[in-house]
Amino acid sequence: MTKIIGSVLHGAYGDYYQQLLCLKSFKKKQPHCHLFLFFLDDFVRKEFDVFDLSFADRIVPIEHIKSVGVDRFLQFQIHDKDLQSDLLSRLDPQTLARFDFRKNLKPWSILRKTDLKDPENQLLLNEDGKRKLIEITKKNEIDNSIFQNYFTVAFLWRYRLQGEGISPALMPSRKTIFETKQELLTRLIQEYDAYVVISGMNLLRTKENWKRVGEKYLKEEMKLPTGRHIYLKGLNWGLEIEIMRRCSLALLMPSGFSEALWMRRSLPTQLIDSPPHYLAKLVWNRMPFFNILSPPELLFQLSQSHTAEKVLAHMKKRKLLPLLLTKASRNCGFR
Repeated sequence: MTKIIGSVLHGAYGDYYQQLLCLKSFKKKQPHCHLFLFFLDDFVRKEFDVFDLSFADRIVPIEHIKSVGVDRFLQFQIHDKDLQSDLLSRLDPQTLARFDFRKNLKPWSILRKTDLKDPENQLLLNEDGKRKLIEITKKNEIDNSIFQNYFTVAFLWRYRLQGEGISPALMPSRKTIFETKQELLTRLIQEYDAYVVISGMNLLRTKENWKRVGEKYLKEEMKLPTGRHIYLKGLNWGLEIEIMRRCSLALLMPSGFSEALWMRRSLPTQLIDSPPHYLAKLVWNRMPFFNILSPPELLFQLSQSHTAEKVLAHMKKRKLLPLLLTKASRNCGFR
């Protein structure tokens, strides 16, 4: 008899993304099972409509969780406080009995064994998502020719706040990080003729985008050379990943967005300004994100503040940068 396996997707955007990757891997290995997905947050479900979720047999509204006949739940991070308060504490004993509370299953335990270079293991856009990507790219006023004509740099701003899942303890101040990243991006533009695509800054929060951007985005913008940078407008979480993954180099502050982008990219990616608490989580869970388990990389991450000079020197060692422009080539407009 075919079994119905359910899973409740929950957490931040990055958590949803990782859980979906794991469930796609599960379905690939257990094709005889019927997989039912329940999104705890309907707003996030609509954001994820751009992805191909056809590996699941059904996406079921969370309010129907008691009535669809799930045999058991493959549940990630079951001890999460929000999952407990928002859902599990409200379920009847019969439904709760289908959850396994003995182990707090983490996506990382599956992802570190998954070949993320294989497109079959990726979360790809569906046809509607591909059409929306064209629309979102235009709304962000991005000329696709920049990806062919320039050394493009994706920069993600995320600064941790007290009370979040990752402690900001021992991090440099927000002001210090803002100033050092402003200098870094300026030097990449001036010395490497870069074009910079920025996410997480220069965005006013509105009723329409509040759930998507929350407190993560800054209102401020950096003072960068004109005509060589653009700020993404926070129109869709997944489609911003698709835009930024095309850049020649990605400079990312830690977040679920950063992890998802790292998994989607085949081009160079550099993590910067990592809270020690975040690094400890990566090492403890043996996650290979951002090459963090390499001793030279871990040493770089721990040796903060990440000044422009320090980041550039590290990326030169990793051979992530193109040839440095000479003064003569800059004056001649060579790219």
